Amino acid sequence: MSIAEPPVFEPGFERTPPNNIEAEQSVLGGMLLSKDAIADVVEVLRADDFYRPAHQLIYDIITDLYGRGDPADAVTIFGELQKRGEVARVGGAAYLHTLTAVVPTAANAGYYARIVREQAILRRLIEAGTRIVSFGYGGQDEEVDDLVDRAQAEIYKVTERRTSEDYVPLAEIMPGALDELEAIGGRSGQMVGVPTGFQDLDSLTNGLHPGQMIVVAARPAIGKALALDTPLPTPDGWTTMGEVSRGDRLIGADGRPTRVVAVTDVLRDRPCYEVEFSDGTVIVADALHQWRTTVDHALVVHGGPARQSVVTTEEIARTLHRAEDGWPVHAVAVTAPFDLPERDLPLPPYELGLTLGGTGFPGRRVPGAYLRASTGQRRALLAGLLEGRDGQIRFAATEGPLAGDVLELALSLGHRATMRDTGDHHVIDLPEVSVRYVVDVRAVPSVPVRCVEVDNADHMYLAGRACVPTHNSTLGLDFARSAAIRHGMTTVVFSLEMSRNEITMRLLSAEAKVALHAMRSGTMTDDDWAKLARRMGEVAEAPLFIDDSPNMSMMEIRAKCRRLKQRNDLRFVIIDYLQLMSSPKKTESRQNEVSEISRSIKLLAKELEVPVIAISQLNRGPEQRTDKRPMVSDLRESGSIEQDADMVILLHREDAYERESPRAGEADLIVAKHRNGPTATVTVAFQGHYSRFVDMASH
Repeated sequence: MSIAEPPVFEPGFERTPPNNIEAEQSVLGGMLLSKDAIADVVEVLRADDFYRPAHQLIYDIITDLYGRGDPADAVTIFGELQKRGEVARVGGAAYLHTLTAVVPTAANAGYYARIVREQAILRRLIEAGTRIVSFGYGGQDEEVDDLVDRAQAEIYKVTERRTSEDYVPLAEIMPGALDELEAIGGRSGQMVGVPTGFQDLDSLTNGLHPGQMIVVAARPAIGKALALDTPLPTPDGWTTMGEVSRGDRLIGADGRPTRVVAVTDVLRDRPCYEVEFSDGTVIVADALHQWRTTVDHALVVHGGPARQSVVTTEEIARTLHRAEDGWPVHAVAVTAPFDLPERDLPLPPYELGLTLGGTGFPGRRVPGAYLRASTGQRRALLAGLLEGRDGQIRFAATEGPLAGDVLELALSLGHRATMRDTGDHHVIDLPEVSVRYVVDVRAVPSVPVRCVEVDNADHMYLAGRACVPTHNSTLGLDFARSAAIRHGMTTVVFSLEMSRNEITMRLLSAEAKVALHAMRSGTMTDDDWAKLARRMGEVAEAPLFIDDSPNMSMMEIRAKCRRLKQRNDLRFVIIDYLQLMSSPKKTESRQNEVSEISRSIKLLAKELEVPVIAISQLNRGPEQRTDKRPMVSDLRESGSIEQDADMVILLHREDAYERESPRAGEADLIVAKHRNGPTATVTVAFQGHYSRFVDMASH
C-alpha cells in the first residue's frame, strides 16, 4: 500500500470487521487493466461491498465510465477524480498505479470479486446480528411476533441484491426506466410477466409483474353448505349452522375441539338434497357440499382396495348404489370419541348412571355437564346406565328425552348408536360397527344454507345429532398450473382451505383431463389411468410448492417465501384465501385485521419482487342485484383490499345463478381494476368436471 489509512471501525463492531484489502486491490486493478474484468465484476459486486471508502469511490468511477462507454484506466480514473476534487481522498495517482501493479492477473478478477463479496456478507451478518440483539433488549413494548419478523427481514437483507437506499433521485431512476422501455420494445410484443395461461388476459396485462398484488375474487364456492337448522356439536353442547360464528369451537372428526376461522353468508337458491344414512340420520346439504367417504373399489370397478376420498353430494348421488344388487357404495366413518377435559361433577358418573338406569324416576335427564365430560367420565356414566342389562349392549327407557340423552352419550363415545321406538319403550342399540352407509340422496326444494371453515388439518367437523363427519371448503390453481407446469417458474400455493392432496388431485384432473368426480369416487377407467400416467411425470417435476398449514399468519408466509426466494428463485405466490388468514396482533375489528393482512401482502410482493395473487371472497352484493355481476365494492370485510391491489379480477359465472343460462360453461374474468393498464372483461370456458378454466379458443 502506498498510503496509510486508519482502521475503519463501523458502528456495532467491537473489533476490526472481516475484510480482505488485497482482494479489493486486485479487483480494482483487474478492472483498470481489462474491460472484460469489469463485466465479470459488476455482476458480483456493488460499491458498498468494498470495505475501504477509497475503494468504493474508485469502483463507482470505474462503473460510471464503463456505463458511458468510455475507457476506464489509471489515466481516465485520475482525470475523473480531479473533476470531482477527490484525488487526495484516494491517495493520488500513485495509489492508482499501485492497484495495477499488485494484481497478479486481470483474468482472476471475478474470483477476487467473490472473495470481496463474501467478506461484505460477513460484515452485514455481524451488523444484522447486532441489530437483532438490540431488538431483543429494547423490544419490551412491541409484539414479539413483530420483532421476530423484523429479525427475519434483517437476515434476508444480508444476501439480497437490491440497493439498501431509501430514496433515489429521479435523474438516477430515468436511465433504468428507459432501458426497461427499450427492452420491452425489443420483445416485439412478447409477454414480460408471469403468464396466466389465458391469452386475452395476458394480452391485457402483459403477464403478472413483479411487485404486483393481484386480487382474484368470487362468491364463496359457488357451494359446500348445510341447511341453517343443521345441529353442530360443540365442546359445551350444541349450536346450529345458522347460529355459529367465527371464533366459536366445534368438534372435529378426530373428536377434538376445533376453532371456526371463517363463516359464509347465508346462501339461497342453491340446489339442495337430503342425504340419508343407514342409521336413519338425514342431513340437508347443497349439491357441492363435500363429504369424506370410504369407497370400496370392488363395488364400483373390478378389483382394488377400499380408500377414502372427498366427494360432493352430487357425486355421491351419481354413484350411490352398485348396479347389480343396489348395495351402498359410500360409507362415512363414525367419529372418534370426543376428546374433552375432565370436569368437576357433583356425583360420580357411574353412580348417576345406576340411578338413571333404574325405574321410578320420571322426568330425569342426563345433565349437560356429564355429556361433555372427559372420555373416562362418560364411559363410567354409560357403564352405570347399562349395569344389570344381562350383557345386552342396549338401553331402554320409557321417556324419550332420557333416551335421547343416552343416544348422544353413546355417539360422543364413538359408537354408531341408533334409537328405535317399540311402542312402550325407546331402545338404544350399540352395534359393533364403525361406519354408516349413505343409502339415499334425494333432491328437495332449495333452503337457505351456510358453511364454515375450521382450523384443523383435515378440514373436518361434525354435523347433525348423529355427529356425522363432514368436510368444509379454481382459478388460482389455473394460474399456478400455467406458471409452474407450462413455463417452469417456481410457484408456491398457500392453501388455507384445501389440503395438499385435494390440490394435487385437482391439478392432475385439470392437466390429464380426467373427471375429478371419477378420481374421487374410484370410477376411473383404463383410459383415464393412461391419461394420468402420461401427465404425471411433467406435473411431478414442476417447480410447484404447496403449503396447507391451517391458520397461517402473514409472518409465517413471509418467512417461507423469503426462504423459497433464496433457495429456489421464487417467481409467483398464491394465497388461498385472504379471509381465512389471521393476524397475531390484537385488532379492533375484523376489517382492521384484514386491512393489515392486505398491506402485508402488498409489502411481500414488493420486498421479494414477485407477483402475489390473493384469492378473496365477495359479499352478497351480486346476489341482491338483477344482473348478478360482481363489482370491486363487493370485496368482503375491507375496502383496503381494493386500495392495496394493483389488479382486481372478479370471477362471474352466469350459470351459477341460472341453470338454463345460454352461457352455460362460460365464465367472465372481469378485470375491474388495473393500475398499469385498461380494464376489460375476458371470457373463458369453465370445465367443472376437470376443475379448471381454459381459453375459449382451446375449448
